[in-house]
Amino acid sequence: MDTNGIIDTVKLTITNNTAAEVSLYWTLDLGKNFPSQWRTQICDFNLCYDYNVRQQSPNKPNKLAAGATNKTFSFYLTDSFNYEFIDTVYIVLYTDKTFKDTLQVIPILIGGCNVMSHTFNVSLNEVVLQPNPSFDGSFEIRGDNDFDR
Repeated sequence: MDTNGIIDTVKLTITNNTAAEVSLYWTLDLGKNFPSQWRTQICDFNLCYDYNVRQQSPNKPNKLAAGATNKTFSFYLTDSFNYEFIDTVYIVLYTDKTFKDTLQVIPILIGGCNVMSHTFNVSLNEVVLQPNPSFDGSFEIRGDNDFDR
């Protein structure tokens, strides 16, 4: 990613615990206090979308084979400096390309918190949010070998 701003990353690990392939679609809903100067980017199973895209193409489903785990779904927040606030953005996963059948709503707290790791158990899939929490009063984002403080 090419930016002069700070990059915060949340990487999602999505596992299909069913016996059949599933297709997932997503939207990104921003909170009411989200600064308009900040940029977001989502990279799903297929591609990295341009900055500030709020929903994926319905023609590019994120297919996940039965029993498979995909580690390439990421949320990026860039140019996220010089603002103090706390807000939540939501990645909403759907099972249909009309974005009507909600599978899971994944909240991402931005601006500082103590807990940043949570496991969602869904009837068809397990969604795990990483990184683990920070308990020393600082805001940490971890993903794979990446570390930002």
